[in-house]
Amino acid sequence: MKSIQLLLVLALSLALISSCKKDDDKEAAPTKTQLLTAKAWKIKAITTNPAVPAGLGIDVDALIEQALGDLSNSDVKFESNGNYVATNRTTGTTTTNKWEFLNNETQLKITSEGEDYTFDIKELTTTTLNLSLPYSVTFGGFPLTITVLINLIPV
Repeated sequence: MKSIQLLLVLALSLALISSCKKDDDKEAAPTKTQLLTAKAWKIKAITTNPAVPAGLGIDVDALIEQALGDLSNSDVKFESNGNYVATNRTTGTTTTNKWEFLNNETQLKITSEGEDYTFDIKELTTTTLNLSLPYSVTFGGFPLTITVLINLIPV
C-alpha cells in the first residue's frame, strides 16, 4: 500500500512540476533598439508646449532641421550600428548622422553636424515614436522654455 501511495505522490509531483514549466512558445518582447531600428520613420506632427506665438521669432522647423536635418520630406532609418540615415523622398539624397540611447534607454541622443541633441523618449512602440526636446530662449529679457514634441510613424 505504501508503494502505491509513493507512486501516486511521485506522479502528482511530476504533473505539478511539468505544469509549472515556463511556456517557451512565447516570443520575447522586442528591445527598444529593435523597435527603433526595425523600420524607417517619418514625421507625422511637430508641436510645441506651450504653443509658440508667431511674434516670438522662434522657428521650430529650423530648430528641428538643425537637430535632425530636413525631416519634413524625409524618411529616417535608425541603424543598429549607431548611424541614422535621413533620405529625402523627393530627391533621394541622404544624410547620415549618429544616434545612441542614454539614461536606461529613456533618452535618444542625436549628433548632427557636431552638435548633440538629447530627446526624451515619450513613447516607442511598433507604430509610434514620440520624442520631446526642451528648448530655452530669452524673450523680452525673460527666459522661456518650450518643449518641442515630435510624433513619428513608420513609413
